[in-house]
Amino acid sequence: MSNKPARLEFHSISECFEIISGDEFEALADDIAAHGLIDAIVLFEDKILEGRNRYRACMTRKVPIKTVDLSEIEGYEDDPIAFVLSKNVRRRHIPLDGQRALAAAKIAIESRTYGPYLSYAAAAKQLGTSER
Repeated sequence: MSNKPARLEFHSISECFEIISGDEFEALADDIAAHGLIDAIVLFEDKILEGRNRYRACMTRKVPIKTVDLSEIEGYEDDPIAFVLSKNVRRRHIPLDGQRALAAAKIAIESRTYGPYLSYAAAAKQLGTSER
């Protein structure tokens, strides 16, 4: 784990899911300002794979960031898609079916580059939404 002071870019895989905004973002930023960054921001190919909201909150409130590379996370070393699905689908509430469907389509597309390949149907199933 390291401290990264520089500005970081978002990895295309991370952008499969919406970022938070408004009161929800402000509450996160206030909490991080009060308590520091608890969970490190995960990097893949030197870009943010997971933790965009925490990163933005740190930048907004000028809190030092901590990063860890995906290669250091046991079980996910070479599977960024599975990691992002685990962090965002199984541990995050995505209320609208349309948001889940859009995320599923984006994940299926990203899996073509960052395999293993997921069909639209398989991605939709993992996100609990319709293939259509």
